[in-house]
Amino acid sequence: GWKPLFTTREDTPPLPPLTQGEACQALAAGVEEKETRPPEPFTDASLIKAMMNIGRYVDDPNVRRTLRDTDGLGTEATRAGIIETLVQRGYLVRQQKALRATKLGCALIAALPSAVSTPERTALWEQRLRAISEQQDDPDAFQHALLEDLRALLSQSDAARLRHSLQTAQGEVGGPAKRSGATKKSYTRRKSTGSKKTTGSRSSAAGKRSTGKRRSS
Repeated sequence: GWKPLFTTREDTPPLPPLTQGEACQALAAGVEEKETRPPEPFTDASLIKAMMNIGRYVDDPNVRRTLRDTDGLGTEATRAGIIETLVQRGYLVRQQKALRATKLGCALIAALPSAVSTPERTALWEQRLRAISEQQDDPDAFQHALLEDLRALLSQSDAARLRHSLQTAQGEVGGPAKRSGATKKSYTRRKSTGSKKTTGSRSSAAGKRSTGKRRSS
């Protein structure tokens, strides 16, 4: 009924009627090779949007529903601050507009139990908090269970592996530089008279020059 509205005709003829199991002749076949592309890196805006819709990255439908009802991870007032904290601590780095995980951030995620680095735990806590707000749960019981849960997670964490992973990632590309061990640069400055020169050292960390010593040429 709507086709008469179009003035152009279809270039390809309609397919003939076919029945299941009918033999047909293949006129041509080919293989087109392509490579999959990695997903685009997050920007500040897209990461905040992903935090709001974190349920998309969860398989459990109940957890997905809870995260959707609670507006995902964080709040409108805290999401940007969370990202900025991760950047300041060296877990994320900005490369132009893109946000990329540093080796320090990857080492932290690898060393922590999976229950800590996935959004499911946030959904479980939100479910308990909602029940408390509806007077269907006891806040003291929730606090006790929360402490027990955290103690169990800490006991599961490999502190030695975590410490080794973080120390190994320190100073690598994208990670924060080590604070200890200030490097020193030596310098030589010749006065305009050409008869004397001043030598000394300068600390790149403190940004101060040491007292120079003069000597005759």
